[in-house]
Amino acid sequence: MSFYAGVHIGHDLGRRFRLEGFLVAGPAFGEFIYSYILKNNQYYGDSGLEFSSEISQELTGKGKGFAMDGGVQLFFNPTRYFRVFLAGVYSHQQVKSLSGLGWQNIFAYPEPWEGDIYLIKEPQSTPWCYEEITCLSNNEFLLEYYKERSMKLNLSGFSIHIGIAFRL
Repeated sequence: MSFYAGVHIGHDLGRRFRLEGFLVAGPAFGEFIYSYILKNNQYYGDSGLEFSSEISQELTGKGKGFAMDGGVQLFFNPTRYFRVFLAGVYSHQQVKSLSGLGWQNIFAYPEPWEGDIYLIKEPQSTPWCYEEITCLSNNEFLLEYYKERSMKLNLSGFSIHIGIAFRL
C-alpha cells in the first residue's frame, strides 16, 4: 500500500487530446507470508528400511519503504464527461527493513522466533551431492552462519495503462 503526493503537468493538443506528464512519490507499506515444506524420504538399499523427515517453515512479516511513479499520459476526450487514456509509467516500489514472526517445525518439534528477515544460503548435504538452498529466515542460529543479505520486497518496473475516466 502506498500514499502518493505529486505533480501533474499537462498541455492540450487541440479540443480532443491532452498530454500529461506526472511524478508522484510517498511512503510504501508491505506485508508478506513465506512458507515452504521440505520432505525427505531415504531408502536404504534392499533392506526395506526407510527414513522420512519433514521440515517446514513459515514467516509473516511487514516493512516500510519508498514508492515513486513517473510517466506520460495521453487523453482522448470524445465528450466533455468521458475520457479514454493511454499511459506509460515507471514505478519504483521497494519495501525494506522487513521483520516479523517465524516458526520452523523439524521432526514435529515447532520452534518460534521473531526478528529481522534476511536472505540465507543454507547448505544441504547428502552422500551423493552438495547443494545450497536459498530461502528467507529470521532464525538467529541460521542467520549467524548463513546470512547472505537483507531482504527487500521490490515491485519496481514499467507498465502500460489503458483505461477510461468519467468527469462529474
